[in-house]
Amino acid sequence: MALVVETGAIVPGADSYVSLADARALASGYGLALPADDAEAEAALRNGAVYVGLQEPSMCGRRVSSSQTLAYPRQGVSLYGFTLASDAIPPQIVHAQV
Repeated sequence: MALVVETGAIVPGADSYVSLADARALASGYGLALPADDAEAEAALRNGAVYVGLQEPSMCGRRVSSSQTLAYPRQGVSLYGFTLASDAIPPQIVHAQV
């Protein structure tokens, strides 16, 4: 089952902050590798998104919608002193997932 990527638009059923191709590229840039099998790699990314979600109680701001499936997007978040748009997925979230 293909990943459903959250873009910041409250994508129904989203289970990832990053596509498989982008996650592979990001991991490779850090000298890491996702499983070669796409289904296994997607499962690993879903687990990463769950990990990010477990950190939600310590996150700033709040969810944009009660119907979103992931912790982001959020409103009321500032990053390095700058207000983050409520439809943004910070790169730090993607890195944590991968």
